[in-house]
Amino acid sequence: MLASGSSGHRGLKKQRKELDPAMDCLIIAGSQGVMCQQVMIVTCFDNSNTGNKEYSHVACDPDCSDGCVWCVPTKPHVCCDLHNPSAFIFVDVLPPSPPRNPAHSHLSKYSMETRELALCDALEDWREGKVIVKLGVAHVNDYGPGFILLSPMIDHIIDSVHHLKLWTINDLWRETCWSGVGLYGAEVLAIVHQIIPQLHDGPLLMRMPIVPHAALQP
Repeated sequence: MLASGSSGHRGLKKQRKELDPAMDCLIIAGSQGVMCQQVMIVTCFDNSNTGNKEYSHVACDPDCSDGCVWCVPTKPHVCCDLHNPSAFIFVDVLPPSPPRNPAHSHLSKYSMETRELALCDALEDWREGKVIVKLGVAHVNDYGPGFILLSPMIDHIIDSVHHLKLWTINDLWRETCWSGVGLYGAEVLAIVHQIIPQLHDGPLLMRMPIVPHAALQP
């Protein structure tokens, strides 16, 4: 009985990836006593013998021992990181990591009721109206209402409201990382509190920390 095709490959070992010899020589140039990566490049790729001497810069101007001043290859001021390590200090400096977005809440599943459905309709009507005001009616079909507020963000807003996690603009930024929080956050919260009031202690403005600058961008 013939063995299946899949079982026939089980005995094959995974091929090991081998490093190109030229790259290997370039990496170990400092430890092999050469102390110059350009020498390794010239040696591995045989740069000294490439090209036709008839068309070289020397043949272009035979009256000059150095060849044609226009065609002669220019010598770099920096050789390599082995000869000029100070010229490559900027490579060792890693760029600063961007600040991480605040972690949103992990909410349990629930069944949407009448007020959650009403809030969903209100937010969808609001974002569609904003797109019409900002771009015009003709572009609503081109860009869609998600140009202002994406549907997954609306879903998470409703979930956060149901679990009483959305009290302030800063809460809205933490839960959605919505770039339009700075421009439209107050309007969205007004719709939320009108349909599903969120219980909180003290004035709303006293519980509203400053929204990060990145969140103020539209």
